[in-house]
Amino acid sequence: MMQKIFIKDFNVDNKGAKDSTLGFFEAIQRLKTLPKSIEKKLILEQGVYRISKENSVQKVIHTSNLDSALYPEKTFGLYFEDISNLTIEGNGAFLLFEGDMSALAFVNCQNIIFKNLSWDFNRPTASEMEVIAILQQGKVIDFKLPQNCDYIIDGRNIIWLSEKDSKGNYYWKEINAHDNYGIYVRYPEHKMVRQYFPKQSPFEGLVSIEKLDDKIVRFRYLDKPRIEPKIGMIYQFVSNKKRPNPGALIYESKNITFDNIDIGYMHGFGLLVQMCEDVYFKSVKIESLRSDRTVSSYVDGIHVSGAKGEIVIDSCVFSNTLDDGVNVHGTYMRLVALQNDEIELEYVHHQQAGFPQYHIGDRVVFYNRKNLEPLFEGRSYQVIELENPTNERLKTAKIKLDTMPIFDQYDLNLSDIVCENLTYNPKLKILNSEFSYQSTRCALVSSNQEVLIKANSFLRPSMSALFFSNDSNEWYESGRINDLTIEDNYFEIMDIGRTSWKDAPAIYFYPVTSEPDQVEAVFKNIKIQNNKFMMYADQVLIEHATENLLFVNNEFINMRD
Repeated sequence: MMQKIFIKDFNVDNKGAKDSTLGFFEAIQRLKTLPKSIEKKLILEQGVYRISKENSVQKVIHTSNLDSALYPEKTFGLYFEDISNLTIEGNGAFLLFEGDMSALAFVNCQNIIFKNLSWDFNRPTASEMEVIAILQQGKVIDFKLPQNCDYIIDGRNIIWLSEKDSKGNYYWKEINAHDNYGIYVRYPEHKMVRQYFPKQSPFEGLVSIEKLDDKIVRFRYLDKPRIEPKIGMIYQFVSNKKRPNPGALIYESKNITFDNIDIGYMHGFGLLVQMCEDVYFKSVKIESLRSDRTVSSYVDGIHVSGAKGEIVIDSCVFSNTLDDGVNVHGTYMRLVALQNDEIELEYVHHQQAGFPQYHIGDRVVFYNRKNLEPLFEGRSYQVIELENPTNERLKTAKIKLDTMPIFDQYDLNLSDIVCENLTYNPKLKILNSEFSYQSTRCALVSSNQEVLIKANSFLRPSMSALFFSNDSNEWYESGRINDLTIEDNYFEIMDIGRTSWKDAPAIYFYPVTSEPDQVEAVFKNIKIQNNKFMMYADQVLIEHATENLLFVNNEFINMRD
């Protein structure tokens, strides 16, 4: 029997005039009172529902690839926890979020279908400025700002302002190019986004800022802006020195489906899938829903950190996420200490902390961190006891295995050894999807299970369209390649236009270790076939540490002539 719950029966307003946050909270609490075993449906009506940070759920929860240690408490507009067998039927509803927060979370959930709705942020935490006029040999530039973009001019600074809560307080404020380690420029004539350094900000070298009307500001320069201005180019700013929260979160959950979901913006990061099993994205669009805005995500599109079973991304759209469109990986932890039969491990990267990396019954493997050589002939060991990270001990975990490896047979320091959760490597399919205006990679993939990348369009990324790394030196994102097929895809590859990265081929295999030249094959059994490459640049494929790579029946068109 299906138990139906109608959102209209709670304190919500589908006209968007009133805050509906508490009404959704009440509906979710009602769902939690129902037995997990029964089928449930939460039914929305078409319309606009406002969700404010002020009234949203706050949770201490740690997440991968974010500054979770600095920002342990996170705010979620919609928070689903310990719920099973639920369909959320959107019926074309539109969720409008207000404030710097995560849109939603599914935590310890099973058998969830989330479908037929869209979401956006009233005032995204990305600020944008479009060049509409170039005057006086480039020393005067007029910029157009998006609608619903509050700001004040303070001398040679712009203070960007969020919405206000019910007490009249701003949720956030930013200044100029935000607190950034790099800025982004979207070039419509090139159909791509390029990254630049902070000192190349349009706020450098200013004489004055003048407000011509609410949405047009005039910048006067002593000389010229650091980046050559062109009509239509759009500066994009986020505070990318910090990643406070996931844009949305699926955590320790199983059999989760996003179906026909349009995402206009995500704050803090992208849609993070963390330590999950069987997650499906069908017809999910991550792209701006507004004609006067372009940025769709503060960082990534879909980011998978630890998964097993299947990850399927089918018929999706990724446009102008300010980092990778898709990133799928595990996480290496580094050995710290051995005591009797207990192994202490640590997260190394500062944006890895606090979340469990292992479960009882998971199997782990060990590698020489310098060159990714598997230790103990690649034997796996089963976790039989563990102490996961805690709020007081965010960076370390302790495990006991069914057999204690004899580490001293190797001439290595403990810090030269990394541990991977072998169980949490998913089968991955990326199918029939489009990637455009990507400021880094379209897809970064690290998984030792079967990977199929088929019938996609990879359009003019600012780094490699596809990157395979197996990283034990920087981000510690784990996952060898053992079975990879790249076929029937369409690539457009441009000159990246800056020199931060030495190479940016269409497809790039490169192990990220302290001794990359010493790495033997970590990328194996690869088929690259029946793809079409439209080349405005030189490099199609660069491969290091590969074995059994087949590159056949691909078409190349030189677009530079």
